[in-house]
Amino acid sequence: MRSVERKARPGRVPPAEPGRRRGGLLLAAVAVVVLGGATAWFLLGDSPDESPEVAAPAAPAPPGLPRDLTPTEIADPDEARRVAEKLENRERYVAIRSAFQAKQGETPASRTRLEPALEALWPARPRTFGVACREAVCRIDLPAPLEAARSALAADPGVRAIADGVHIDPDGSDPAVYVLLPPVNAAPGSDVLAEVEREFLRSTEARECLSRVGAMGSVEYELRVDPSGFTYRTRTDLPREVQDCVEAVLGGIITSTQVPPDVKTASLNLSLRR
Repeated sequence: MRSVERKARPGRVPPAEPGRRRGGLLLAAVAVVVLGGATAWFLLGDSPDESPEVAAPAAPAPPGLPRDLTPTEIADPDEARRVAEKLENRERYVAIRSAFQAKQGETPASRTRLEPALEALWPARPRTFGVACREAVCRIDLPAPLEAARSALAADPGVRAIADGVHIDPDGSDPAVYVLLPPVNAAPGSDVLAEVEREFLRSTEARECLSRVGAMGSVEYELRVDPSGFTYRTRTDLPREVQDCVEAVLGGIITSTQVPPDVKTASLNLSLRR
């Protein structure tokens, strides 16, 4: 199956906390890539003299040493997708870690929001974890054993309910985990995506894209909404003209869907088969 990732709407960056100026803390832009390439996320500053924190590209392997294959060099589509997702997660992790390191001073309001969920997850006394927050980004120093704690944090519903992302080093070399907090009154992104899903599934136009040419196969979308708008990854075995037709329908629905200025990140899978 072919895999393509697209950005569907220009970005908007909300303030990290009510009453505070806009900080360079929210993941706010996506580069379009083809066939499993990595998504490049970066952080936007709020003044002309602030440069976006962008992860530096990986250094090439020294001569004579093997290098990792890029997604476009991998024939197996499932393996290519796995590698692409790992690259994407690595870039997100490096970007949010850089944002945390670039800021100075604690933000008690953010720590107060996150601590109850962490204390419910690890209630031992004395406390076995560490937490530090700088504006909307919090760094979590995990209790031992690290691997189990990392998995528990990533899956914990209490943390997920208040976080806009739990970012773990996919290589496992950095033990710290970073949590991005949405604005306090952020609208649920799941509600926005549910509206898109309803419109897409009851639309006859998308199915006509397949039936009009007698195409057999499927198209799947991994749709994501965040403060920058919509992003989606496409996976399909349909002819290109059919894919373009279906995506035109989805694009029309996305364009007409209102995204609140402050929205909590969410994702949803859509599929169409014939």
